[in-house]
Amino acid sequence: MSYHDIDAAEVHDLLRRDDLVVIDVRDVHAQSRGQLPNAMPPSDEVINALIRRRHQPLAVLVYCYHGHSSRDLCSFLTRIGLQQVYNLTGGWAAWERHQSIYATEPAEALPA
Repeated sequence: MSYHDIDAAEVHDLLRRDDLVVIDVRDVHAQSRGQLPNAMPPSDEVINALIRRRHQPLAVLVYCYHGHSSRDLCSFLTRIGLQQVYNLTGGWAAWERHQSIYATEPAEALPA
């Protein structure tokens, strides 16, 4: 089993899930300048909690700067038994681009 790549446009739906855990693997300085809602760093405490909950229905979204280094954590999480692991393709950079495009679209073009 492997993780799923997800692009920035699909993240909004994922963020609505009550069972979502969001992990930001960027450094503390980058995290302080902005991050996804409820994002946490990949601390030992967070990883151990995921290991304990690996048999429960749970979704995990992992992201980094550009979507590359987060792949290692995604692979690890699927190897320990988590089934719904998502890697943000393009990382935080893609999210910021998506947000800036989304914010500048005319109101009638925005999805309901």
